[in-house]
Amino acid sequence: MSEVSLEMGPIRVICDEAITGWLVRSLDNLDALVKNIKTKSLRLGGGLDEKETTLS
Repeated sequence: MSEVSLEMGPIRVICDEAITGWLVRSLDNLDALVKNIKTKSLRLGGGLDEKETTLS
């Protein structure tokens, strides 16, 4: 099994190749979701409030 090191800002993940592809796709989906939420929030006329960004 070969290891892959994946770095995104302060986050560093070392994992095998089998889950790296899944991890990259998940991070891309999460990034798109966050951008989508920010865009919708700005369209509603308000900035992001702490209450709006808390995940329950």
